[in-house]
Amino acid sequence: MIQTYTGEYADAFGRESIEIVNDGERLRTILRGFAFVACSFDDLTPSDRLVVEASKRFTLLTSGELCDYVLTARVPQILFEADREVESWLDVELRVGPASPKGGVAFESLKLALSWGQQGMISTGEGGDFEAALVQIQGRLPNGLLMKHCFGCRFSDYFVAGNGLFGDMACFKNVKEAYLCARTKHEFIAIWEKCDRQVQETFLCSEFEQRAPGTGYRGSGS
Repeated sequence: MIQTYTGEYADAFGRESIEIVNDGERLRTILRGFAFVACSFDDLTPSDRLVVEASKRFTLLTSGELCDYVLTARVPQILFEADREVESWLDVELRVGPASPKGGVAFESLKLALSWGQQGMISTGEGGDFEAALVQIQGRLPNGLLMKHCFGCRFSDYFVAGNGLFGDMACFKNVKEAYLCARTKHEFIAIWEKCDRQVQETFLCSEFEQRAPGTGYRGSGS
């Protein structure tokens, strides 16, 4: 399912309203007439043939990704409580610092704000990725109110070596029983290559099942 997020992009060269098109695997946006593509909000990269020209209008790392900018986006989400679904919005605010002499960027700061009706919840900004921010928000939601997306699904998990800011989850809906039985690192690694595909935390499919404490490797504490 393709979604379009409204937002804003700002850097030392200026500020502009933007739209980000998400096809479930890639994020695409137009900045100052240049097309950028990414798997995550923090690795937006112009096409190879535009890197030289784009470097005159943006700050880019030597690897080609944007740096030294602030990006916001409004992502539609669903909250649910028992059989009731509630429309909600997840507002993303990402600050990416300048290039670091050691490589990459000097810093990244991510804040997520979930809003529904007249209510809202904001992450602390600690942790630096969607995983940490969504854990913070879910832990502060009113009892019984849950977020309906891949991050909150029973069959999603991260690789044992860690994950990036966004979009690094694996979906195990095609090997549900094997995933639920994997309690140790060795058992989890053994089924990793069998996952259905990589998914974004905010994605939602028809096979969503609410995640329960202690579910799968992510809940095992191993």
